[in-house]
Amino acid sequence: MAASMGDSKTRKRTYKSANLEVNGHQNGHLSNGINERCLKEDGVNVVYVLFAVVMYYCAIFSFVRSRSFSFPEPQIQGKFSQKDAFYESNARKHMQEFSLHGPRVVGSDANEIHAYQYILKQLQIIKTNALPQKYILIDQQNATGSFDIEFLSDFVSVYRDVKNVAAMLKSELGSEHSLLMSCHFDSSIDSPGAGDNAISCAVMLEILRVFSQSPVKQLHNIIFLFNGAEENLLQASHGFITKHPWADSIKAFVNIDSAGAGGWEIVFQTGPSHPWLVRAYADSAPYPSGSILGQEVFQSGVIPSDTDFRIYRDFGEIPGLDIAYITNGYVYHTQNDQNRYIQPGCVQRGGENLLGLLRRLSSSPRLADPGDERDGTMIYFDLVGYFMVYYPQSVAIVINSALVATIVFRIIRKTFNLIPSDEHDPMFMKNLLKATVALFLTWIAVILTCVAMALTITLLGSNLSWFTHNYNLVPLYLIPSVIVVLYMQDFFKDRWFKANSRWYNEKLFFEATLTGWSILLLLLTLRGMGSAFMPMLYVLGPLVIRDRTMWLARAWNWKNHVTSFVSLHLASLFVPLLVTIYMSHAVFTLFIPIFGRTGTSVNADIAASLLLAILLIPTTGYLVSLCYLCRNIRKICAVLAVVVLVWVCAIVVSPLGFPYSGDKDHPSPNRLLAIHTRRRVFDLQSHVTHEDSGIWLIPFDYNNNKHLLGAMPQLKDAIDVDCRLGPYCGMPFIIPCISMLPPKQSLYLPVPSHTRPDVKCELVKKQYETSSGYQKLDLEITGPDHITVQVRPHPGVTLAGWSLSEFVPEPAAMPADMNETTYFVYYSHGQAPESPWAFSLYLKTDSGYDSLKGLVDIGVAGHYLHGRDKHTPEMEQFLAEAPDWTTPVTWTASWDGYVF
Repeated sequence: MAASMGDSKTRKRTYKSANLEVNGHQNGHLSNGINERCLKEDGVNVVYVLFAVVMYYCAIFSFVRSRSFSFPEPQIQGKFSQKDAFYESNARKHMQEFSLHGPRVVGSDANEIHAYQYILKQLQIIKTNALPQKYILIDQQNATGSFDIEFLSDFVSVYRDVKNVAAMLKSELGSEHSLLMSCHFDSSIDSPGAGDNAISCAVMLEILRVFSQSPVKQLHNIIFLFNGAEENLLQASHGFITKHPWADSIKAFVNIDSAGAGGWEIVFQTGPSHPWLVRAYADSAPYPSGSILGQEVFQSGVIPSDTDFRIYRDFGEIPGLDIAYITNGYVYHTQNDQNRYIQPGCVQRGGENLLGLLRRLSSSPRLADPGDERDGTMIYFDLVGYFMVYYPQSVAIVINSALVATIVFRIIRKTFNLIPSDEHDPMFMKNLLKATVALFLTWIAVILTCVAMALTITLLGSNLSWFTHNYNLVPLYLIPSVIVVLYMQDFFKDRWFKANSRWYNEKLFFEATLTGWSILLLLLTLRGMGSAFMPMLYVLGPLVIRDRTMWLARAWNWKNHVTSFVSLHLASLFVPLLVTIYMSHAVFTLFIPIFGRTGTSVNADIAASLLLAILLIPTTGYLVSLCYLCRNIRKICAVLAVVVLVWVCAIVVSPLGFPYSGDKDHPSPNRLLAIHTRRRVFDLQSHVTHEDSGIWLIPFDYNNNKHLLGAMPQLKDAIDVDCRLGPYCGMPFIIPCISMLPPKQSLYLPVPSHTRPDVKCELVKKQYETSSGYQKLDLEITGPDHITVQVRPHPGVTLAGWSLSEFVPEPAAMPADMNETTYFVYYSHGQAPESPWAFSLYLKTDSGYDSLKGLVDIGVAGHYLHGRDKHTPEMEQFLAEAPDWTTPVTWTASWDGYVF
């Protein structure tokens, strides 16, 4: 009797709220009914719905993961094989040759002699064996120059005699226009550079061989550029595009690079403008992969990396495509970047894609004259590598606007009962607003929950527990987010929507989710963002599949067939979910290894939690409505909370939470950046006033050196870095990354000084220029092939200019606790120069300034990155005690501070 009375009260409230009593639905819209015959009044058990959803999502994820590691069969060239086809076996031979002489650092024999000569030799072989009608020009360039650039900070990059090797495959039709294809053959410190970037150069050599054997005539020239100084902050590409005589003929380019080893190569930047390039790729690549969403993420600057694409775009003013491998970023720029981590078929896949692309571009009349496709943006994304969807932004605006207008019309129609067949609900607008607010509050709660969990795990000292064990993201962030979504809907159901029936609330929140995605779609479209295609999919799929199916099958009583209803609901999400999970997999494949090298200033757990929250919102948005059909929500929340608690405890107290791994097959190590440093300070009279020596240990991630301190007892003698010695903390930074890697968070282990040759910095001439009112300092520096200079004018002195650049110098970015104006210069040379590096500073002094006190502090750092000078006995002894879960990145350096 008590239950019946309670039901009676519920019915009265329901009728009062909706002013309706409906046993079904009309016109495809589930009503605020009270006679839910099949569905019990207390709802469906949430366990069944949650199980169905989890299985559905897991099936999509399993398919995506399996698909992402599928490759075509590697092709091996035999004696009677077709000559104008791509063969992975040939490219693999090139990759093996590139790795024979160790890391190919600019200035090393491995780079300047062995790799350089090997490329020249292979180009000559290809030219000799080419078909008679194929004409190939081979050119060598030693480039010298400088340019201003912003990467982590503003600075000037100066280069002398860095190498480029280029081959031009001439058009048989006499075209004066060229397509550029570019790779770099140098590698980073200590890295064999198989993935970054020997694989790309090997693919290019094989593609050139294929073209040389093809009887098909090409409309335009193709230039194959092998540049020898990309890791030196993009220097060789600048030398080519600004100084090489072939550069003026180039109308478009394809740049290939890597942020890992193996996997799929993806298009992650295009343009600027020239949407025909995307169309050419989509139509020609047999295994297309790429998304404008990835392009917008990369160009936002959140990824601490850059490629030669930037140089060709900004200095050459040429449109192009940027293509890169992103899998297994754990080995990127480490000694583990080896051929064995590049999967069979990976090279074949990339080769076939790039070969098809070059054939299309080199035969396209749009290379010479893009016509109406010179301007505009192409929206593009691939569907799990099967095909690429692409359409102009103008079309996107029409589609997006039509969808937003459709949703607005739906809301107006339901609010004002514009169509007589509609069920009139006078409370619809009010309830829709409440549901939309509840939905946004849920999404905010998901973000806050993820951040709260990140802060908790930080306080517990278990940062980056998911770096090796990626599945730890599930209990840390995924399950807590699900708990919050479920609990908040249970809360809203009992507080805000108690008077409504379950089916009415389900439909209401479906409409609210459509409204939320429409708002996001409108905002992104107004901002001109190509990533608006994501909310477009989340509006279009459910609107077309679920809503229209229920309208067509309006005679069907969905309330009596809950399983069919849930199946239809999930089916309407298939395409947007597939795209989201596919892109999420790519995002985490890229970003999880990156979090191991973002420095101590970025809490990787907070960053990862925010990233996961952003990706969870689209995948859980439409599931909110299903919660209103369910009962026992709080019980399942309690069970999930216990799972989280137990798992988090295991992370904190067991090896499950240890971040790093030295597994030889699947390494995910801690980067051990250690520099054997000698520091000296000179006064105005060139007397040494301070000298010290030590191993400078720079932490690469948010864990700082915490785990190393526990594993290497010798670090108990390490001291803090003294930043008072000179500009830029008086430390030999090789790139201007002091904001990312604050030296005050590093360690300095005193050891005996090394005996590397001194870097000489001489003031050749000092004079006052009456015409400009500037003090001019002429300086000459002699040292190793990598030198960095930090210039800090004294108070009352301004650096008005220098001979290094035509632009007014921009100061380097500094940490908030370092109040100084310092300018950074990066210098390198390939072939050893015959004369010192000479440049001039132009300094302006305030009225009455006493120049006898000196005008400027200059720090000069010499970096010995390769050969015998790279290693010292002290460093070898230090590394002998390093744990196996580290990967060393080490060199020898000196820093000298001067006052002029």
